[in-house]
Amino acid sequence: DEAVAAYKKELDISVTWLTGGSVPRPVQTFKQAGFPAAVLKAIEKAGYEKPSAVQAQAWPALLSGRDVIGIAKTGSGKTASFLLPGLVHLMDQPELDKNDGPIMVVLAPTRELAAQIYTESKRFSKGFGLKVGAVYGGMSKFEQFKVLKAGVEAIVATPGRLIDLIKMKGTNLGTM
Repeated sequence: DEAVAAYKKELDISVTWLTGGSVPRPVQTFKQAGFPAAVLKAIEKAGYEKPSAVQAQAWPALLSGRDVIGIAKTGSGKTASFLLPGLVHLMDQPELDKNDGPIMVVLAPTRELAAQIYTESKRFSKGFGLKVGAVYGGMSKFEQFKVLKAGVEAIVATPGRLIDLIKMKGTNLGTM
């Protein structure tokens, strides 16, 4: 317990745990997070050296099925902190049937942030055969509609454009 407290202090991690038992211990290495070998390989390929503070604390909670709100500075690794556990979850799901999907939706408040998250999600999902779609303003609704109709396991979206595409029947978020 003392070593965990010292590690949290070193990384400046503070946790407010609302319900459901004790706070998972933060991880110090990617391997400790319990990711499958394929995810560990993708992490290595991305050039990550060690988990950031938000990743160290978020991964154990997210991989155990908990909800997390992570607050950290820009460039601190927040995207990978929720994206990698999401991809692990996706890999454990049965293949989508026609007109199903997406399984995972990442909502972002701006198209700039959605584009950044989409780029990261493509980088990590490519090696697993997972299809990710982008649904935000500044791109053709028709092209986004076609991508959704073709089937994607995950989408990165802004709320307004997602609502537009649901109204257009591009998706019904049927497996969610």
